[in-house]
Amino acid sequence: MIFRQTTYQFGETAFFTCNYGYELTGNQKRTCTNVNGATDGVWDGFLPLCLPAKCGNPGFPLNGNMVGTEFTLGNVVTYSCLQGFRLVGSSSRQCLATGTWSGNPATCELITCEEPFIPRNGRLRRSRESYYIGISITFECEEGYALEGSATAVCQKDTGLSHLGTGGKWSVESPVCKPTQCGDPGDIQNGAKDGSIFYHPNNVTFVCFNGYILQGAAQIHCAYDGTWSASPPTCIPCEENQYNTEVDGMRQCMSCPPNSHTATDASTSVLQCVCDIGYTGPPGGPCTEIVCPTLQIPENGGMSCQGNSNGEAKVYELHGGDGKQRLLHRR
Repeated sequence: MIFRQTTYQFGETAFFTCNYGYELTGNQKRTCTNVNGATDGVWDGFLPLCLPAKCGNPGFPLNGNMVGTEFTLGNVVTYSCLQGFRLVGSSSRQCLATGTWSGNPATCELITCEEPFIPRNGRLRRSRESYYIGISITFECEEGYALEGSATAVCQKDTGLSHLGTGGKWSVESPVCKPTQCGDPGDIQNGAKDGSIFYHPNNVTFVCFNGYILQGAAQIHCAYDGTWSASPPTCIPCEENQYNTEVDGMRQCMSCPPNSHTATDASTSVLQCVCDIGYTGPPGGPCTEIVCPTLQIPENGGMSCQGNSNGEAKVYELHGGDGKQRLLHRR
């Protein structure tokens, strides 16, 4: 009541107001009157009421729940969302003296995960327009690459930062796709290996030392399935009396020139071919036969010839004055 008094005279009017947060119901003013000549005055109308302010129903969020059925001053309602949804807005609201609700309206949004990161040289087995709670995805790599990490990820609620972003997170980090490893093919005896990167699609090249011939593939390739295209080659030495040389861009074993030989196998040059016994010539030939000059037949004698090559013998028959024959040998 405004300007409350102890007594009121006939004809005076009393005005009523409510405390902040309350609404007046009934007569806002009453006047002191007299009814039928009564000695005491009476107030016209009825005593008004001050009722708590009404905020009205704040609304029920789709895919959510609201607890609270009183929508007047001081009352509170709380909100929650169904599984797979997250609350956006105020989780609780209070009816204020102004007849309005505190906070912001509550809505329940579907929890989703952001588009997954696709690894380089990889892909998703099946893509979607959106990824919500419980959805799993599978990663796979392109041919020639191997997956490192988890091949499967599941969209789940981000309990730590559910109020940020889309509310969901992937259960694991995206994997990576690394080139398929074939492993070191190994070294070869009497040769060398060129190449130290052993993953797809790299190559390794082999060469043999001088005096050896490469047998097999000179170059092998790391295939997409992690295997080498061939086994490492072998280096075969040239046999004795042969030497290693290049013919039309290829290493081959060639026989020594006629009447020559090598001291060992794996010879690297024709110069390692030396003449056989009974032959002469420079290293690598040509080798010519060693011969002696023709002998004269002695007077009063004869000659039996077996040749004039190195090491061959000549036999002479001599006749002495006594008429006896004598044999002489000459080598």
